Amino acid sequence: MKPFIKHLNSILLKLTLIILIGGLMGKEVGAIALNGAYTINPSGIATNVNFKDITSAIAYLTGLPTTRPDLGPNNTSPFGVSGPVTFSIAPGIYNEQVTINFLYVSGISNINRVTFDGGNKNLTKITYFGNSGNPFTLKIQGVDFLTIQNLTIEYTNPNYGYGIHLTDFSSNNCDSIQIRNCNFQTLGYTNSINVAGIIANGAGSNINGLLIENSNFYGGYYGVNLRSNFTLTGSNNRILNNNFF
Repeated sequence: MKPFIKHLNSILLKLTLIILIGGLMGKEVGAIALNGAYTINPSGIATNVNFKDITSAIAYLTGLPTTRPDLGPNNTSPFGVSGPVTFSIAPGIYNEQVTINFLYVSGISNINRVTFDGGNKNLTKITYFGNSGNPFTLKIQGVDFLTIQNLTIEYTNPNYGYGIHLTDFSSNNCDSIQIRNCNFQTLGYTNSINVAGIIANGAGSNINGLLIENSNFYGGYYGVNLRSNFTLTGSNNRILNNNFF
């Protein structure tokens, strides 16, 4: 019996070492193309499929920023997707200033769309107090085929605040963006023209295929403010079934 127990202990020790080594190696993820369902949940462990904050999920997808704030494993270049990707955001308040830029991400298309889904717009909130240089809570920069849905997006500076800022990056415009079933809110009304629920502007910006639907806009100066370069005009932009208070 003793030789058998000794042999069994040896096997268990080897399995433990394999698991430990695998866990350490997880800190250096090699170029994983995303596909399918992922979660953003501060109560969970930071892994390759769960992220403790929104910025960490974006870092894993895009490489920007290069290191995850939640200290989970980082993805590496080349960044990309191999199918539709959905980040389901757990209910809660996320005090973050978020930038999404797909400059280094391959494979994104109308079929392989990236979605950030809060589940319930009354329970899941992104909030930030911006400033004159960076007034946004969420900046979508040179991005195509992105969906933002079921979120409250709050911008709390009464003088400089954008819920979502759509802008160009390196001559890349924002095209085929969908914003669905969201709340946009600031702290009451303001006379500042620098406060808007959604704004689109930039030196070379023209927005195409934008859909804003079934959302509520509370307070601020503008609900939606879409601007274009003098020499460019956007097309196929739709603002449907929204409420402005």
